[in-house]
Amino acid sequence: MSYATIEAALLTVIQKHADFLTTSSRGDYRLLAKGLERAAILRFGAMRYKEITIAQVLYVWTINVDLYVPWRGEINTWLTQIETEKQKLIDTIVAWPQLSGTAGVIDVRLAAPSAPEAPEVTDAPFRGQTLIVEVDEIVSPGRQE
Repeated sequence: MSYATIEAALLTVIQKHADFLTTSSRGDYRLLAKGLERAAILRFGAMRYKEITIAQVLYVWTINVDLYVPWRGEINTWLTQIETEKQKLIDTIVAWPQLSGTAGVIDVRLAAPSAPEAPEVTDAPFRGQTLIVEVDEIVSPGRQE
């Protein structure tokens, strides 16, 4: 597989099962200019690998899911909304640990999310939080040596 395949599978699960069909993308922050009530934007985090056997490698893909909700000047309203949307994402990721049967995927887990952005930092129309998703995938790399 490839990172793009894993990221696309995670995006599909989020779109289908977390009610983010038209409000999520792979790296396209232009969604924020559309005035949506929420947006989930996926971007590359990192990649690690470990040999399991001579014929198998475990890849650990890290995908950052940037979750944004509108900032309307009221911290309690914003916190309630971002917590609600974050819980949808968490529940969906936990419920689909193999990304809906994606080949090679054996587990998906959430690492600690970032702290929500400080509301007083800017007057931007959106504030966000990043969820860090790790995906374990076993592949047979086709060794050349």
